[in-house]
Order: sequence, then structure tokens, then C-alpha cells
Amino acid sequence: MLGACASHDPGTTEPPQVCNWHVMPKNSGVMVLGRSDAVIAALASDVSGQGAPPVPPAQSELKVQWTSSDESVIRLKPLSIKAVTATAVKAGSATLTATACLESVPVSVTVIPAGYRVTFVGPYNAVALNDSGWVVASGAANILRTASGLVDLGACVPVDINNRGDVLCQGSGPKIWSDGSITVLDTISTSPIAINDARHFLIPRGNGMLWRSPTDITAPCPNFVFRAVGLNGRDDVIGNDRASLYMSPVICQTGQRKTVGYWARWGDAKGVSDAGDVAVTGECAPARPGTIALIDRANAGWAAEPLRGPNPVGLCNDLASDAVDVNTAKQVIGTGSDGPFLWANGSLALLNRVLADTNWRINGVNKINNRGQILGYATNTATLESGTVLIDPP
Repeated sequence: MLGACASHDPGTTEPPQVCNWHVMPKNSGVMVLGRSDAVIAALASDVSGQGAPPVPPAQSELKVQWTSSDESVIRLKPLSIKAVTATAVKAGSATLTATACLESVPVSVTVIPAGYRVTFVGPYNAVALNDSGWVVASGAANILRTASGLVDLGACVPVDINNRGDVLCQGSGPKIWSDGSITVLDTISTSPIAINDARHFLIPRGNGMLWRSPTDITAPCPNFVFRAVGLNGRDDVIGNDRASLYMSPVICQTGQRKTVGYWARWGDAKGVSDAGDVAVTGECAPARPGTIALIDRANAGWAAEPLRGPNPVGLCNDLASDAVDVNTAKQVIGTGSDGPFLWANGSLALLNRVLADTNWRINGVNKINNRGQILGYATNTATLESGTVLIDPP
């Protein structure tokens, strides 16, 4: 939450104090127990008589008072006029509140008992992940990683994997790799981009094709011009409207199109959960650079909810600028100026700050499964290993 406020003592002739301020936590909304303290800061500036934002250069910095809702979880110690150090005491959640100019701004922080664990899959390009934690990747070799180890997919260049262990292969078909052999199911020339557990496929030809069998191929949204980008286990298809000046994200359910929420003038659908929730990247504000990551919850009518909102002068919050994927627990992964993030229950975790092994540097993420496992690519600064990684929650 960001805001502007004013305070004035009616018993004086002094003009009211006009403030513009915002919380600037470059830390994560998640802390790891036993890890070094985090610095949390807010900026409160007196702009009396200088009008509304944007804030002019001449301004006087004001003191910000910080409090913790539960000092047994997070203990605060003043660091400067605007900042405090936060120490994680035990696992749990607390609200840290900054107060200035008669206004308060809360920051929700969760303390987890241990960091996220990184497993190196190999020097490959991360492709897809299923709910068993099986990973498919490509590059120097086409591989499937299961709990038993690596499997060579041979000529199957992986595109996606379902919970049955079927690997969708690149090229005409659809064709799948399963139990060591490749099966071609049809002769459609356009390569599918997704498979679900029913062995239904999304083919991005024209306005999109949902393939259920050679005799059952339908348009997800009949008579509608859009670019199909994702498929879930219920045959819901997400995509983006191509018929208007500004792109808008949509979800197609049983042939019916619904526009999902976005910010400002346009949005780009990136991922869909089996519950029908949609991860969206949208324009932050008209005529301003930057994007904002959003979640559109199916049970809330797909209203756009920013993972972190813009500040009063319309600048985007760069910590969560691009959404990538969402799971049934409504956890969203994405990227921003401080690297990949995980958003859950209103808290934003910067992945590189909540890892058990701090030698790993997560460079990007592309999938999250329903167990909260994340597929990404990373570099280890100690071993110099680089490639696909599986990131497990504590």
C-alpha cells in the first residue's frame, strides 16, 4: 500500500504538513529462520505547499515509526530515520507497520523454518514439470528426470509432460513419448504446445485447436480471434484477444469466452491452473513504461489482483513485473528487477533470498506444480554448474 497524507494542528497558523511516502522493502516478504537480518525501509517526505505528486526535488525527509504485530516472530531494531532491521525469531507470520503523517502502511512478512532446496537436473534447457516432480528438458540431449534418475527421450524433443508421465514431443502429430516409445496420434502439421492428463492437446493453429481424438477437434472459443497459449486439466484454454488494438487475456471454458482482468490498457495471459486461475502480465499504467504481475482468481470472477501495486505517482513496482505460471494453491511465480519471485497468500518471496544453499543463483523460472515445486534454471557460484534445476519448498 502506498499513499499521500496530510497532518495539521488546528491550534497553529502553520500550513498543514503534506507528505508523499511509500514503503520500499527491497527485501522479500518471506524470511528464513537463522538467516541474516533484513532491512526494511519507508520513505516519508514533507512536500508542504508543493502540490500533488510527482514529488519535486526539494523535500524534507520525515521520521517513520515501525512496529511488529508479533515480536515473538519478528523483532525490530531502529536503524535510521526511515529503516529498521528485522530479525526472524521463530516460524510464523507478522505484520510490520510503518507510520508517518497520521497514516499507517502494513507489510506482511512470513518466517519459514528452512530455505528452498535446489536440485541440479543437468546442463539442459528447462521445459516442463508435472505434479510428481518429473522434469523434461532439452539441449545437448532430450531428457526426462524422474525420482529414479535420468531417462533419454531420444528423438522426442519435449514440449510438455502430464501427470501420467506422457511427454508431448515437438513436431506434427500430436505425438507422445510414453514408457520408452513414441506414438503418433494424428497427422496435423502444427506442433501442439500443451498436453493434459486426458491426453488432450492444445494446437496453436489459427484461433487454436483443442485435440481430443482424430475425430474430435474443436475451436476452444468458436468465432473468436485469439492466440491460444495454455491448457489445464479441465480443458480450459487461455489466450489473448487479437481482434482489438490492445491485447486482452481470455479464458475459454466449454466453448464460452470470458475476458479475465488486467491492468491499464492491456494484459497477456501466461499460465492457468487446474482450478481455472490465470497468471497475467499487464501494463502498469497508460503512457508509463513497465509491467505488473497479476493473478486472476476464478472464484472471484477473474478480477485482476496485482501481486504488488504501483505507487501513487504511477511507477510500477519492479519486484513483481512479469507473471509466469500459477498452481491450484494460487501460488504465482514470475520475475522482476531482483530476480525470480514466488507469491503466495499475499507474501512475495524473492527466490534467491530464501534458498537453503546460497551458492545457487536462480536466473529464471518457468513452471510451478501443485506441490509447490518450481522448475527453473540456475548457476552455482561454487561448483560453476549451470542449467535446469528443480526447487523444492521447505
